[in-house]
Amino acid sequence: IAYNSVVYCCSANPRSQKGESAIMACLPPAPNWYKPFATGGSDAGFYCYAAKNTVVVLDARHGAPVQRACLVAGSEVVTSVMFCRCERADVDDVPALLTVSGDGNVQVWDVNDRTVKYVTLSQSSACCADWRGSLSTSVVFTGKSSTVLVWNIVSGAVAPVDRPLDQEITILRSHPTDPDIVAIGYYSGTIVVQGLKKGNNVIYRLKGHGVSVLSLSWNASVCPNNDGTQHQQRQLYLCSTALDRTL
Repeated sequence: IAYNSVVYCCSANPRSQKGESAIMACLPPAPNWYKPFATGGSDAGFYCYAAKNTVVVLDARHGAPVQRACLVAGSEVVTSVMFCRCERADVDDVPALLTVSGDGNVQVWDVNDRTVKYVTLSQSSACCADWRGSLSTSVVFTGKSSTVLVWNIVSGAVAPVDRPLDQEITILRSHPTDPDIVAIGYYSGTIVVQGLKKGNNVIYRLKGHGVSVLSLSWNASVCPNNDGTQHQQRQLYLCSTALDRTL
């Protein structure tokens, strides 16, 4: 039986007595393959992935993952998912979820209510989006002709950001803690770390690949002190992959 993109398998023991219930197993839908941004996770123990036009949310806080929700994002294929990094008032609440569809719709979900709270249109079928640092009120995404846009989800305002390269953008990832810094990967293989404030704020220009950048991921590691205690200073690393199969 298929219902809401979820497959249910029902089996009954032929030797069971009359009136005994059958065994029901739930098989979640398969993920969208070859989509670098179609999976996401949070430090709280929640995980999500895109499956055709839906998003499957799993709760893995207590061992084996349990399906928490299956969200229908629209009629087009979901290309990107991302949990909000901000702190939550209730540990049982699923973080707000950011999704992008092939029709260019950028949506912010309340997973607990299974409803879309905010939506904007990127006007790009190749849009990629991310939460700005640990903010829960602002999103950065790419629009038509690889423009970089900042979206205030409370006021609904969308503002363009200057970019140093007039090239096709393939991926965008915000700094995990600083909402004004973003890493941008280009089709040419170049990676630019830049500020989101007014002006051409190029912080680093990295030439690590000769072909299209497929994935970017920040990692903030806490540096330990000599006595074994954790120091507050964090050293940032940026991991990138591309079509040349290098990491």
